[in-house]
Amino acid sequence: MLNKYTVLGLCYVLTLGMSHAGVPPLTLSGPIPSIATSVLAGDPATSYAYTVTNQTNVNIPITESVSGNSTSVTVTSPCTVVPAHQTCTFFVTLDSTFNDVLLPQSMILDVIHVTYHGRLPGELTSAFDVTVVAPQLTSLVISPSSASILGGQIQAFRATGTFTNGAVFDVTAATTWTSSDASVALIGAQTGLALGITTGSTSITGTYQFITSNSATLSVINQAYVVNQGAGSLVVCAPQSNGTFTNCTTQSGFTSPFDVAVDPTTRVAYVTEPSSNQVLSCDLSFTTCTPTGSNFTLPSGITFDPAGQYVYVVNANEVANSSVTSCQHTIQNGRGQLINCTVNTIEATENAQFFSRIIVHHSGLYAYLLLHDDAGGGTGQSLLVCYINPLNGTFDACRPTGAVGTAPAQNNTGLAQTPASQASGDNYLYISTAGSQGGQPTAIYYCPITNIQTGEVGTCAQMNATGLNVPEGLSISQNGLYAFIADSGSDLITYCEFNGDSQTSFIGCATALTEAGGSSPKSVVLN
Repeated sequence: MLNKYTVLGLCYVLTLGMSHAGVPPLTLSGPIPSIATSVLAGDPATSYAYTVTNQTNVNIPITESVSGNSTSVTVTSPCTVVPAHQTCTFFVTLDSTFNDVLLPQSMILDVIHVTYHGRLPGELTSAFDVTVVAPQLTSLVISPSSASILGGQIQAFRATGTFTNGAVFDVTAATTWTSSDASVALIGAQTGLALGITTGSTSITGTYQFITSNSATLSVINQAYVVNQGAGSLVVCAPQSNGTFTNCTTQSGFTSPFDVAVDPTTRVAYVTEPSSNQVLSCDLSFTTCTPTGSNFTLPSGITFDPAGQYVYVVNANEVANSSVTSCQHTIQNGRGQLINCTVNTIEATENAQFFSRIIVHHSGLYAYLLLHDDAGGGTGQSLLVCYINPLNGTFDACRPTGAVGTAPAQNNTGLAQTPASQASGDNYLYISTAGSQGGQPTAIYYCPITNIQTGEVGTCAQMNATGLNVPEGLSISQNGLYAFIADSGSDLITYCEFNGDSQTSFIGCATALTEAGGSSPKSVVLN
């Protein structure tokens, strides 16, 4: 039995249904194609009227929205209900910015949406396409005007442009950047991000629309950090352009330090203390150090990931399953702290074998672990590649890499990689061995990374390094000119001419720093 409410409801449905069957219940009309084909970024905002027409006998609620590649187009003065057989007008405002100039082809490709509701919902759309052109530039200023950073640290520069229409925009991404001395600092051609390479100063400039900015001065200070396990000290020096270390200061009071990892960005260092199963958080003068983190067992090698988000610590316990502890690096009350430390078990070692060193590849995709064989009876495998979970920094999986039997297999002591500033082409790993096991020589090996995506390492070859006693820690300067070796057998830090993958690298070795007898330097690290 039908009552009046049922009849009204059916009429509502039939009315909309008939409109859908023939003519849409709503129509949308707007300024397209009357929108200007191009506008100047920073010009006064312009509003465009859109009209929605209701062709039914009932009121229809609507909402309006914008989607696309720009945030400069917004709905203003929206409609909420279109009365039966009437119209409602809403406005869309274009307030263009310089970000629109940076879009592909400087083209805003947005869509206006009108969504109608009720028993038979639907949507109307209209394209909103417009090209945004940069006005004429009148001046370009970069900031800061001067900055001082450590080697390996990144300094961000900003370019601000003033235009003829009065607009002032951040034009960093459109500016072509240059460094007057690329050996001191490199700068991304259109990023404004400068990477400190070696001690010195360089002038940073930017160019846009044929206008060159003011010149900013960037000073870079390199530091070298030497870990003396025998002396229980850490030495901070200034590396010179000829490879020697000067202006050294020594901080004592450590128990048995093994390795140090430095984050130039936050100016924090972490030092491993295997005898106390601790990792210490220190300032870069090493005058104040406090324990941090957890889940360490004989911590030895330590490193940051390239983003400075995670720290990885090798646990050098001689058991069938060695491990790496991964921790988040954070700053709390101005001090570096390791939190959320997770043990990653590595099922790849035998008794009397352990991992001693670790580095994370510049891509941040994977890490390399160096196997040290005390007994001299291992498998001949020196390296593992471990894949890093980008969500939490832990290891997803580890597997051997490098040709078995061609890499050094015993008494492996140091591990380094091609510096980030030099790694645009070939990438290599470098391994030091202390010899004395099974006739293995004291030597430096280089190993090509044959697949950057997977971290696969090819056949390792011996380099022509001479005059080494017990080489341990390895480090390569950011400018790729020198390699530094902590020689615990001679209590020396040695520097050698570096030539990438060539077997003529590690030649012309000389003394960078002489430590007191019994100092037993284990690591040398350059920022």
